[in-house]
Amino acid sequence: MSVREFLKTPALALVLVASPALAQDSPLGAFADIAVRDVVGLTVLAGGGENVGEVESLVKSGDDVMAVLGVGGFLGFGEHDVAVPLAELQPAEGAVLLKTLDLQTLEEMPAYDGASEALPMDVTVAGTPIAVEEPAPAAEPLTPVPSE
Repeated sequence: MSVREFLKTPALALVLVASPALAQDSPLGAFADIAVRDVVGLTVLAGGGENVGEVESLVKSGDDVMAVLGVGGFLGFGEHDVAVPLAELQPAEGAVLLKTLDLQTLEEMPAYDGASEALPMDVTVAGTPIAVEEPAPAAEPLTPVPSE
């Protein structure tokens, strides 16, 4: 079967439709290809759009990636850090949404003990290094041509 014939088959449609769904089923969900630095600092919203805190860090706990959330408090005072599985979150525009947890449940969770290793900021959530773009070299200053 040629590539052209394959592109016309229902198999391709199945692959294209199933791919996003398969990514959602992994423990990293839709976050696998997102840079850690792009997740840390995002606002965490509960189901009703209520701001419940912020993503403080992403940590590796065994085979799982956990999001450490700073919840409650005001201007950083009285904040309570808890670790929830990354699969409990889903990306939204400029924030992350909790799938099932609410503020009360987060506040009742035990405080995160800091024992897990934080993921570096220069990798994707799946651990793939992010290419660092080198700045373009500065152009040489133009030297005026003496006129005759």
